[in-house]
Amino acid sequence: MNTYFIGLTHDQTEIAAYVAWNNLAGIVFTIGLGFGIIGRRDVAHLLHHNALHDMKIAYSECADEGDLITQDLAKNLDVCKPDHTPKNASTKVDEHTKVDGHNDCHYYSLDAKNLAWFNIFQTISAGVLICILFICLRYYITLIYTQVSEVSEALEQLVIIYAFCCILEFSNASLSCLMRLTNHVCLYSTLGFGYCVLLQGVLSYVFCFILDLKAVGLLLSFAIMSCCMNFTN
Repeated sequence: MNTYFIGLTHDQTEIAAYVAWNNLAGIVFTIGLGFGIIGRRDVAHLLHHNALHDMKIAYSECADEGDLITQDLAKNLDVCKPDHTPKNASTKVDEHTKVDGHNDCHYYSLDAKNLAWFNIFQTISAGVLICILFICLRYYITLIYTQVSEVSEALEQLVIIYAFCCILEFSNASLSCLMRLTNHVCLYSTLGFGYCVLLQGVLSYVFCFILDLKAVGLLLSFAIMSCCMNFTN
């Protein structure tokens, strides 16, 4: 939508600067998405381990209470039927499965949660690093895309503004992966439509045409949308 709006300005300098910035923002988002995919894989592994462990404990308790368990499931979970359970066997949780007074399943749930927070902190820290690099190297970044002075000046303004927005942009991709992992895909899609289409569309029109900020206005609307997405998620 913002690309369509910038085209309606018919300002070739603003269009060239915005397209160059759009390419730069895509690189940052892709790197953040890579961090998010790796974090989602590791957190999902811990949650899967936790689910299997909870299932094993649950069927062990059923065996203690005399409920029937199929032979295949009992074999996979290392649980025997009550009739075939040795007299000296115990289906309760052993002491070695406890960590700091909690069962192993609680430990893995806490570990998965801590890993998710660490992944968010990691992506935000990387975003801060990219922010510093963009501010320090903004002149050389503009030279990568153009050597036309008018376009270079417009692009440099966009890079300075985006340097502070890329912290949220970098973590936005990671949060999208964690929202899928926590089974909030519908909520994330609804928020994405509300913020990216409705809110950003209205703000982009107001900033770009009514206030006549053009590409800078489009970037400001993008920054507000990114803040809403991050803090809401």
